[in-house]
Amino acid sequence: MKKFILLTMCLLGQMASLQAFDVEARVAYFYPANDRMRDVYGKEGWAEYEIEASTPLTFNCDCTNWDAFFNASYFYKRGHSTCLHDRTTVNNWAFNFGVKRYFDTCWCFRPYLGLGVGFAHVRFHDESPFVTNKINRWGVAVLAKSGIRYDISCNFFADLFLDYAYTGYRFCSGGCRSGNDVDTGGVKVGLGLGYQF
Repeated sequence: MKKFILLTMCLLGQMASLQAFDVEARVAYFYPANDRMRDVYGKEGWAEYEIEASTPLTFNCDCTNWDAFFNASYFYKRGHSTCLHDRTTVNNWAFNFGVKRYFDTCWCFRPYLGLGVGFAHVRFHDESPFVTNKINRWGVAVLAKSGIRYDISCNFFADLFLDYAYTGYRFCSGGCRSGNDVDTGGVKVGLGLGYQF
């Protein structure tokens, strides 16, 4: 995990060397797409925390409606197994790189759509004596983005967003001839506050 935090800091440092870039802290209400996740960790959903950095793509022209972005998201949730109600926790990280396109409507409101791909890491810790207590997996991450950015001032902005994340993991046995795919992604609705350099 330390390597990926270091990689994230290096990427943010590279973005800082560009002429213009944004950094945004985001908080979302997260509702998981997977039925099992909802049964074990809560049908009401929970909080997810994100950091996003983006920079305009110019394509050798004056248009700045396209941005490249890097998004890191994290959630932690406690729950209980469905049968014996043993305690369990999940830690989920996702790192996505992608593009988003802004649609200019007026000088302060800018709706956007975006798509990103990347990788994710999940760690389950179960206290049941009948299952493996600690499981760590790496998987694929896909992020579909939508939202409206509101420019508060020349440098500060707010971002109201609705995103959908797919984070898929393969849990296999018997040399991976059989197993289960688990999606820890879902719908995210939230608010971000950012600064434009």
